[in-house]
Amino acid sequence: MKQLKPFTKISLSLFTLGTILSLIGYFAGG
Repeated sequence: MKQLKPFTKISLSLFTLGTILSLIGYFAGG
C-alpha cells in the first residue's frame, strides 16, 4: 500500500494537468 500512494499522487497530478490542458485547448480552439 505504501507504493500505491506516490503513484496515486502522480496519477492525480497528471489527470489535473490533462484536464487543464484540455480546457485551454477547448477555449483556444472554440
